[in-house]
Amino acid sequence: MSNNIHIALIDSGVGQNQQELYRRAVSLTPDGDVFDHYGHGSAILYILKKFCDAQVDVYKVVDDSGEMDESLLIELLERLLENDEVS
Repeated sequence: MSNNIHIALIDSGVGQNQQELYRRAVSLTPDGDVFDHYGHGSAILYILKKFCDAQVDVYKVVDDSGEMDESLLIELLERLLENDEVS
């Protein structure tokens, strides 16, 4: 089923076995790893997909210890807004 709902999940990444649940995954963390070693982002992705048939783009800004550099979040939000990926 095709739809026009797009969600930007900004969190700690995706699970290694979740490829069928998201459209793309991008890491802004220094290690560049999109996989969720913290456990929060992958759980949120499962919940989103269970209750919403949307296309999900995952953006990892939270590191493996649950910490986030706020400048990464600001950079991501600015990039999404500039590219008109958020409406």
